Amino acid sequence: MVSLAELVGLPQALASRAETRVREAVGRYDLVPVFVSYSGGKDSAAALAAAVNALGTGPVVGYFMHIPGQTIADNVRAAKRVAEALGLLWESIVWKPGDPLPAIGGTVYHVIQANAPYPALLR
Repeated sequence: MVSLAELVGLPQALASRAETRVREAVGRYDLVPVFVSYSGGKDSAAALAAAVNALGTGPVVGYFMHIPGQTIADNVRAAKRVAEALGLLWESIVWKPGDPLPAIGGTVYHVIQANAPYPALLR
């Protein structure tokens, strides 16, 4: 497992507090599975890592979603590397607005809207 300090350069004391707050929130509100919206940037990578480091991969479900018109190839590569470094599966899916999203723990879903021009990213 990759620490927040290693992943995004977060000081260890701050990383520990983030992980403690995740555990407290999950315990207080019985929030399992834990859903993390994930962009591949440092902030969302830190949130995803805090959830995984606090709870393990089992209850964590991440969503990395594209909106038509975004420039995304580099973001996809970075997001996939972070997900894999945390021990999470990476699965690309085509999604139609209104359909339910899958929620299997230990997975980051790379969600591509059905009408989006991103078929090459599914390879």
